Amino acid sequence: MKRITSIRLGLVIAIGCAVFFALYGALEVFVRNGQSGPVMKSIASFACFGFLVGGILAFDSLPGESGPDRPLLRVAIGTISGLLLGLLWKWPGEGVALSALLAAALGYAGTMWAKYV
Repeated sequence: MKRITSIRLGLVIAIGCAVFFALYGALEVFVRNGQSGPVMKSIASFACFGFLVGGILAFDSLPGESGPDRPLLRVAIGTISGLLLGLLWKWPGEGVALSALLAAALGYAGTMWAKYV
């Protein structure tokens, strides 16, 4: 199977995963009758996680595959998703920085951790 070489197509996949995860989050919130706190923040949190997972799927070669591996793009997408999550929940500066750092580390690790999700 040939891996994605286009950055533009990879970003479309990452955004598509964010939309898919947001839809899943909306379904989860509405099934629970809105009992999980702020509805829009919960849905946006799912979207942030989906953006991270989509970036990993788009820009990491799976084990046993030969293809382009773009760790800097995965780290950038991870950092952006972590920053957005921290800013969304209005965490203090240390929390936003920690969220961005953790998401960047997960982006760098790639499918090594994502295959367990």
